[in-house]
Amino acid sequence: MSMSTTYENDYFLKMSSFSRTAVLVGYFLLVFHGAFVVGQRNNEDLQSRLSTSPDLSEFYDMIERNKLATAMLENAPMTIFAPTNEAFQKLKNKSLKDDYLLFYHMCNIPYKLDDLPGTGGSINTVATGNPPLWLTRTSSNQVYINNARINPDLSFSTDTPVTSKRKALHIISEVLQPLRMKDNDVTKLNPNAWGLLEKSEEFQLTHRTSVFYSSVKAWQKENLFRDRGPNTYLIPIDDGLVKKSTSNAIDSKVIDAHVIPDKVLFLNPTPEYEIYRPTAFTDLVKVTISFPWDRSTGKRYVRSDTLVGDRNHSSGVVLSEIVSANIPVSNGVVHLIKNPLMIIDKTIQQFIDENVDGPISIFKQKLQYAGAVFRSKLSQNGGFTLFIPSNAAWKNENVEKAVSNVTLLENILNLHLVNEKVTVNNMLERGSKEVNSLNPGKKLYFNVIVQGTNRTMTVEGGGVNATVLHADIAAINGVIHIIDRVLGIPYATVGRKVATDPMLNMTHTLGKYQNFNNRLDDMTQNYTFFAPRDVAWEYLKIAQPSLYNDLMIPVNAYSVLERHLVVSGNFTMAELKRIANSSYILPAANGALTIRVKEDENKGYSIKWNDDEWVAVYKADVRCTNGIIHLIDRVLITPNDITVHVGGALRIEHKFTILLTAVLLPLYTLFNYHLSSPIF
Repeated sequence: MSMSTTYENDYFLKMSSFSRTAVLVGYFLLVFHGAFVVGQRNNEDLQSRLSTSPDLSEFYDMIERNKLATAMLENAPMTIFAPTNEAFQKLKNKSLKDDYLLFYHMCNIPYKLDDLPGTGGSINTVATGNPPLWLTRTSSNQVYINNARINPDLSFSTDTPVTSKRKALHIISEVLQPLRMKDNDVTKLNPNAWGLLEKSEEFQLTHRTSVFYSSVKAWQKENLFRDRGPNTYLIPIDDGLVKKSTSNAIDSKVIDAHVIPDKVLFLNPTPEYEIYRPTAFTDLVKVTISFPWDRSTGKRYVRSDTLVGDRNHSSGVVLSEIVSANIPVSNGVVHLIKNPLMIIDKTIQQFIDENVDGPISIFKQKLQYAGAVFRSKLSQNGGFTLFIPSNAAWKNENVEKAVSNVTLLENILNLHLVNEKVTVNNMLERGSKEVNSLNPGKKLYFNVIVQGTNRTMTVEGGGVNATVLHADIAAINGVIHIIDRVLGIPYATVGRKVATDPMLNMTHTLGKYQNFNNRLDDMTQNYTFFAPRDVAWEYLKIAQPSLYNDLMIPVNAYSVLERHLVVSGNFTMAELKRIANSSYILPAANGALTIRVKEDENKGYSIKWNDDEWVAVYKADVRCTNGIIHLIDRVLITPNDITVHVGGALRIEHKFTILLTAVLLPLYTLFNYHLSSPIF
């Protein structure tokens, strides 16, 4: 302690009690006055931020026109959620910019960004009825209020002990839209989900929900919609319940599938493929819900997947478009959907017909060119599977050119239909993952990729590998998968196809040596490539390990792969069978490839070369933009193909070449030296 400090303390202690009290009171008055001044300045900072920010001018203009809001801004603690001008431009109904909307963006408790409630929490606004705003914090640390994202970089709050001067400002990406009555009757504002369902015609909604309301009442499920929550409610509109058979199918379990408990799922912060459990996830029936997004149309859907059904509820997927989203209620959020979940009451054809402007509308247009057999199966009883390319899949230059040929289009459509039910589950369970399509002689090949709880199915047909975007959509007479490519119309080079086919990993790896793969991308060529799939290389590794090891030397790998590449013409297996029934010489990259071809009704095609065993063609006619690939089950190789052996052993002719080089190179060097030396 310094001398001056000691002196000051002694002086303070020697003062009379009255004097010491006066000093302390004066000190605290100074502190309080300082806090008041700081609070005054911070309040001015908040108001100046609102008034001077050009991006908040529309919202601040609403505050200035309202005396109560202005007074609150000056004299009351509060949190303001301010939409940007861009957010107001997206507001379709400008007449909604009224006092009720303004106060729906204001709260009388100052919340800094970190003080806002966690996911599922709410804060009450100062609007009439105090309707709540719902908070969501995402895994990427983004914060949403209802469906609007808060910009954390622009959040502002004052720091003052004076309660009335504490303020917080958060800039948001959307205008928060409360539920409103048609007659703007403020006494009926802030209903729960049951209040909305019961009086849907009295609210400013574009759809009625009276049929579903009647079903909920008939099954005495009102309390599910009165529950304090927070919950997410998925309510089918009347337009989707016109059929008597559909409305009659709504029972207690179906109603349970339309409520997700303890979750408030506004669409923007809700992940596309996150799986949620509705009330209808029990020991007897298990249903899951997700919210996929069709980015080509900007539409969001609800996907119910009945994993375990019962006698009255079939397993399968129902996809329902969200027609009115993000309707806030006092116990959560409501989304109005086009069709009820869980109920499977449509044929494949009816599903297509209902998607007039949905994600498969282009496919619906193409159906007029399908054959009679194809079209009839879409409505017939039975178990069919239809793979429907999405709208985006048709918007490709190669596809548009190909489908201009009506005959080709009919064959392409036939490739997308099979005469059995193919689901993700049965593809995981069954050993064989190939199925005959309606196109004679053309098979579809399936693969299911499992990553944690996510399962992604791919289907290959006619050389095109497509990913299933929406799987297992159930119909009365089969199942539908929406895929991201049109099967049968090539979009990749031979090289690109080899690089992306999971069965050709080893062929692609060896092709990296000496740039063999680059050769396969040459668009000026027309190749036929007999590509050994991975099991072929594994067989070679076991049967002839030394030969397999020698392939790790680049020159050997390149030479062997060249044997498999026909450089002049792309031949289908049917064409090869026709011309190579006895034997036929093909111009391979490293010389002639003489083969024979046979076809077995059950086993498919096989080829024979070098008078060796017959080699099965696992997958024929994989079409590419610069050729065609046939996947084979053996490597076409002989010991004579190996130039350099592991450990340095060479073939005799190469040993002679190296020996000759060793002798002649010194003589050549000496000769050059003498020629270049001056002669004296």
